[in-house]
Amino acid sequence: MAVELEFCSVIVRIEVLRRMQAHRFEDCIGHPLLRRKIMDAIERGTGVWDPCWYDGQLFRHGSMGGDEVSRLLDDWRVCGLRPTEELSGETRWKDLCVALSGQGIIDHRCDWAIYDASTNSVSLALAAQAPRVGPGISRGVEAFEAGDFAQARAYLEPLAQDPRRYGSEKARRYLDEMKAKGAGS
Repeated sequence: MAVELEFCSVIVRIEVLRRMQAHRFEDCIGHPLLRRKIMDAIERGTGVWDPCWYDGQLFRHGSMGGDEVSRLLDDWRVCGLRPTEELSGETRWKDLCVALSGQGIIDHRCDWAIYDASTNSVSLALAAQAPRVGPGISRGVEAFEAGDFAQARAYLEPLAQDPRRYGSEKARRYLDEMKAKGAGS
């Protein structure tokens, strides 16, 4: 699978989260909601919980960039993750990486993840190509529930037309429901 990029993304391998879990990450992650998102990623594998989404192999935690990214990296360091390591005189991403929408993985080489510019997504380097996970479904459902059907359509229509994206079947169901309510045009 792959995680779609949006703005600035800190990406952590699920296997690293499992390793953290064994060392009681509950004690180091000070944000209860983030702890719940991590547990959901470990237990369920695939999901969207904006600004995080995960595909069973990668956990994407998003931000707008700047100082917020530095804080995210500091939070992961407190949990014992090593963002980078030196190999043969070169700094490389180790337990996580940072990627920018439209640019891919930045600052350092990352041997465990690859960027696909055609889908603006990052996947585990050794993983088979599969559906992409991104925020479209959760944002479309939120707009639908708020009664903003134009915004819901803007998120759900492209998603419903691409079976390679997580939530495409659910998006089709919501669009059908909007049509049945007379809000589909």
